[in-house]
Amino acid sequence: MAAGFLDKYENIPTAELVAEPHVEANVLGGTGEPDGFESSAPSNNIGLALLKRWPWLVVGVIGGLILGLLYHTQQSPLFQSSAKLLVIKDRPNMVSGGVGSTSMTMVEDYVTTQVTLLQSELIHAVAAKTLQDSQFIQKPPASDRDRVNYMIGRFTAMRERETGTSQMTNIVSLTFRSGNPRDAAQYLSSIIEAYRSQLATIYSDASAKEAERAQRDIDNLINEINNVEQGKEGIIALKQEMESITHEDLQNMRSRLTTNVNDKIAMVRKLTEAVKKLKAISEVGPDRQARIDMLVYFGGQPRQTSITTLESRNPQDVLFTFKLQRTELAQKYGRDHSEMQALDGRIRMLEQLVSTQGPLERNQLDELAVFERVLMRERDTLSDQIEQTTQQIAQDEKKIERVGDLNARREIKLAQQRDLMQKRDQRKIDLTQLQGSRTSSGYKVEEVTRPTDGAQVAPILFRSLLFGLFLGLVAGGGLALTMELTDRSFRSPAEIRRRLGLPILGHIPRIRVDMPIERPSAAGIENSLVTFYRPTSTEAEAYRGVRTQLYFSTQGRGHQVIQITSPNPGDGKSTLAANLAISIAQSGKRVVLIDCDFRKPRVHKIFMLPKPDVGLASVMSGDAPLMSAVQTCEIENLSLMPCGPRPSNPAELLTSPKFSDVLRDLREKFDFVIVDTPPVLAVSDPSAVAPRVDGVLLVFRMTKNSRPVAERAREQLGAVGARMLGIVVNASNTRSSGYGGYGYAYQYEYQYAESYAEQEPAT
Repeated sequence: MAAGFLDKYENIPTAELVAEPHVEANVLGGTGEPDGFESSAPSNNIGLALLKRWPWLVVGVIGGLILGLLYHTQQSPLFQSSAKLLVIKDRPNMVSGGVGSTSMTMVEDYVTTQVTLLQSELIHAVAAKTLQDSQFIQKPPASDRDRVNYMIGRFTAMRERETGTSQMTNIVSLTFRSGNPRDAAQYLSSIIEAYRSQLATIYSDASAKEAERAQRDIDNLINEINNVEQGKEGIIALKQEMESITHEDLQNMRSRLTTNVNDKIAMVRKLTEAVKKLKAISEVGPDRQARIDMLVYFGGQPRQTSITTLESRNPQDVLFTFKLQRTELAQKYGRDHSEMQALDGRIRMLEQLVSTQGPLERNQLDELAVFERVLMRERDTLSDQIEQTTQQIAQDEKKIERVGDLNARREIKLAQQRDLMQKRDQRKIDLTQLQGSRTSSGYKVEEVTRPTDGAQVAPILFRSLLFGLFLGLVAGGGLALTMELTDRSFRSPAEIRRRLGLPILGHIPRIRVDMPIERPSAAGIENSLVTFYRPTSTEAEAYRGVRTQLYFSTQGRGHQVIQITSPNPGDGKSTLAANLAISIAQSGKRVVLIDCDFRKPRVHKIFMLPKPDVGLASVMSGDAPLMSAVQTCEIENLSLMPCGPRPSNPAELLTSPKFSDVLRDLREKFDFVIVDTPPVLAVSDPSAVAPRVDGVLLVFRMTKNSRPVAERAREQLGAVGARMLGIVVNASNTRSSGYGGYGYAYQYEYQYAESYAEQEPAT
């Protein structure tokens, strides 16, 4: 199979097989847009768009520089004089608030105040009155109002900072701009003198008012101090009251209070336990054993009773003793022994006696009753002690609270007295300083640098050119972007492939008809057939490149029917069809070129055939057989089928079944059938032919509006199911609009191919 494939191309030169290096897979017919299909909007990369339109940027830059130069020459020169003043305060800080305020004094930012004063209309009005026309080269404005406005608009005062830090200094920098260097220095000197003269007037009144305020504050403070002095008797009374309360030390009272509180807690705990025991004893009945058990539980001891001699007169105690003896004898003799029987009789008698006697009387005290009386006495004693301790604690707490309150009140009085006295002393110092500075302005002004002749600050050539450059870049960039936004051409081969979804089979350079021919023509065919006239030229090599791409696109299948069409008239479809047919015939293939352009047939004109009476239209209408319409020419292996008489119904003929029969018959007789059809966007004939052929080549020129028309043609052909083989870009060169520098690479390849073709015969 591979051998058969190569046999079809055995006559093709090796150089022709080296076609366009970027060959993409062709896209078959369909109505959908390919992946990556983009709208006709321009690229989003503004920088790239500006670079593509760099000539507009250059024009803008040149125009901006010229504009900046003109602006510089039209401006009047401006000179600036400068000076520096050192401002030192020679009076006390201005106070904020009066007596009783939270902050008695606040340091005043006096340098900022002086800067504001220097820029005020008051100083400039005083300076304007001292100006004399004879002092200036350029006379000042006539009226005082105009002079003040003139000086305010050209004068600046700014506080300087320490070098390398943000700390402000006491130095004020002054500048004045004027049209003459000497006038600028004169204006600045007048402002400085006016400022000096106004300092004493402005601040003398302020010092007097401040002194009066300080005196009022001192008087008020003295009155408050006297009130506090009179309140000393109250402080003494508080002290006597403290001494009358107790002679004890406050620490001793607090220690005793702590001890009493702890003792009270312990006594309350004991009282609670005694109450619990009394409650438990009250719940025990007259049973002797239960009372003895309760006594033992509380830590008491019962009285011992002799077993042999009954000293107790309580029958219950005797009964208890007999029961104990019975328990011992039962273990020793058993239940049937005579002594056990006698003992049982005595127990029964005592039980009857106890039952007739009743419960234990209250006056018959036992051990638990005695323990109960002891607990009662302890309970009463603890209650009395707790009450006494509680009273002592309350008295001590009251004394401690009173002593603390008296101490706090005494400290407050003393603190108020000290604060008032400090304020009084400070205001006396302020008053002394104010009285000492009443004769001066309170400020010292030293000239660090005197006003100098002005140096030119405007216009500056560099700034003017820079401003013009900026405007030029903006204008040029705007024009470049406008051209980019309005440009509807393709910018690169990659964009053609991406937008149309088709491979580019070739780029045909503009045909140079004025070049010398390499072989003559007997029939005098058109000089645009460069594959015949100049087979070693760059243009012929480009057509052979399209032929090679076509061979690969058809995958080696013979008897192919290829349609050639374009979006608009004038794109060079007929020239491409003719040169492609010649180049295929030169490779040894039998080719027939059919003229299906029934509107404006061109094939017979290109090959200089006489106006044919028989052609494709005759065959389609049934007026002539197929082969009678096929003509030969002076090019070997190439046959032509012109249009013949133009029919009145071309669209109906091309859509009839007869046209498919004609193509089938020609396919059997020729290796390739090249069909030249009208433009796609002009008439519907190409859309009728496209579904009946094996492949379609779309050719267009690179123009300003090439992108939308190519996209529309691609969509129309895809809508009818055409099998698109690829794109051929016609009349491509380095000056193709919107095609970047891509044409340079192809120009280089064409020149290389031409040079190679010139050397081949010698080899």
